[in-house]
Amino acid sequence: MLPHYATMVADERIDPRARPEVVHDAGAVLALDGRFGWGQAIAGHAGGLAAERAREHGVACVVARNTGHIGRLGAYTERLGEEGIASIMIVSSQGGDLQMAPFGGRDRRLTNNPISLAAPGGAGRPVAVDMALSVLAGGKVVLAGARGERLPEGDRGRRGRPAPIPRTSSRTGASPGGSSYPSGATRGTA
Repeated sequence: MLPHYATMVADERIDPRARPEVVHDAGAVLALDGRFGWGQAIAGHAGGLAAERAREHGVACVVARNTGHIGRLGAYTERLGEEGIASIMIVSSQGGDLQMAPFGGRDRRLTNNPISLAAPGGAGRPVAVDMALSVLAGGKVVLAGARGERLPEGDRGRRGRPAPIPRTSSRTGASPGGSSYPSGATRGTA
């Protein structure tokens, strides 16, 4: 992912100096503008604010906009679970980063929009679910392509046929022209 991030900085899609700004504060409800900074830093900051406000109000809702790629959502929800806080994190990149074809299709039309949930568990270890909405997570496709490894069924090439070894683009890290299918098959695109 580092080459992808470097390209995003060079293309001015990420501002490495940007700091998130609270643009709405209603106690238990906060909205942040990430100002197109580092997504991981913004998500970490949002998680910290959520924990602080949840302790203060019993519940919190924090939304962030204009962020870069934030990485694996479970890193944030699991940390909250370790702190004794149940959390749900959802990403919507609607309109950008199209990765999936609708079931039966071959062209990218849908974003992945991952979801993670975590709750406190025994011995300080959270119970967590962290999932992509596609059959294959984008990061796994990128790694397999970089390593020349075969993928299980789920990644599609340009013609909609299985692409067992993804070809990756150095610019985006994604399979150029290919796509993944939603994990819910026909129910995933309803």
